[in-house]
Amino acid sequence: MCSEERRFDLVIYGATGFTGALVARYALRTLNEKKVALAGRSQKKLEELLQQLGKSCELFAVESCDVEGLENLARRTKVLINCAGPFSLFGLNVVRSCIAAGTDYVDITGEPRFIDQLGVPHSEDNEIFEAAVQAGVLVIPACGFDSVPADLGTIFSVRALERMLEQHATETEAPLTDTEVSVECFMHFSGQRSLSKGSISGLSAGTFHTILESLRGMESYRERKNQRRRQMNGSTQTIRPAGESSSKKPRFHYEKRAGLEGYALPLMSSDPVIVRASAKRFEEKSTQRAKTFSYSQYILMDSWVALSKLAFQAAAVFALSRAGSFGQRILRYWKPEGFGPDEEYRSQTRADVHFIAETDVKLANSGRRARASVHTVCTTREMYEVTAFFSVEAALCIIEVRSKLLEQAGCFTCGSVLGNELLARLIYKSGIEDNPAVSFKILEQDFRVFD
Repeated sequence: MCSEERRFDLVIYGATGFTGALVARYALRTLNEKKVALAGRSQKKLEELLQQLGKSCELFAVESCDVEGLENLARRTKVLINCAGPFSLFGLNVVRSCIAAGTDYVDITGEPRFIDQLGVPHSEDNEIFEAAVQAGVLVIPACGFDSVPADLGTIFSVRALERMLEQHATETEAPLTDTEVSVECFMHFSGQRSLSKGSISGLSAGTFHTILESLRGMESYRERKNQRRRQMNGSTQTIRPAGESSSKKPRFHYEKRAGLEGYALPLMSSDPVIVRASAKRFEEKSTQRAKTFSYSQYILMDSWVALSKLAFQAAAVFALSRAGSFGQRILRYWKPEGFGPDEEYRSQTRADVHFIAETDVKLANSGRRARASVHTVCTTREMYEVTAFFSVEAALCIIEVRSKLLEQAGCFTCGSVLGNELLARLIYKSGIEDNPAVSFKILEQDFRVFD
């Protein structure tokens, strides 16, 4: 656990990347009462960034392969925010250095393979998880757009479902602990060059090359996942294995509800891994949770044309990623280091993340069944802008509530450790802004009895 005598409250590592620069900008412009330092591989780029931001703070140039330098950097701060990806290539040294220094760690990864390497959600015999426990350190990955909206949005939705069942408590025979809760998540991106329009031009170079690195490591990740599934055969685990679809609907279908319409396509991301890990953690800590929890996630496409465009671009990128050095050169030329969507694009883009939480219950008197359903939405700014907001606020939340988390150590999801505090913090911070970074709303609630 980090000491109160640390020189800095936050150190942002990887600050010269596209998303890292946005994280640095948000931290330096809003945290007037906190001590912030920036770090990265290039002193020159750090100085240029600071000049662009018009701010002053201390800078540290440390290579991601310099373990001793990273550990010395980590010893200076209470929390380190890691923005240097791809994380499966560069992240483990930073995590190990934070653990050795007794410094809490947050990052913005969206890589399932890296999250798996940290022991989230499978901590058994994981060397990094055990080291974090021994050091009393919190390691919390995926604190950006991947995967805060999905993680906290699921918590918000399940709580709304719990409140609805409490209102109908006299009618139902069984509490939530005896039911199965399913959550479906639908992501829609607005804007002319958004994913829902079939365009990947709004992806930054960091995100783009992280996706490619994840594809290269997908085979080994799937093998580890299948091995764990074989080991769990015959167990009583109630959380579906991470990455496995839990929806009874076709993998591709048309979805239409209030404020929600489009072609739903299964979305490959770290969100299902994180959400199910949070659910598993809640199940371990409390008996007041559903007997079975399932989660599935989709991206909503605006039209068949948009779907075709996205499929064509994805196929082309995948083919080039397999085309050796020639393909790699083309991809790097298309998305050079530091590239990201401009401010005009970011100001015109937002994400609406819809959640449908449902459960079936048995009525006490008649023996008939009823279905309780809640439709909520989490609306955020453009994903890179809101990643800066989420990651910095998560780090500050750790600092402010660390005294309440004295027994918390290891590698966990944001929702399972900071869920209550961070959700309240984000709602409060957004409520006092003219252009809220994030909002959570209940759109529909339904309690329907079946004959």
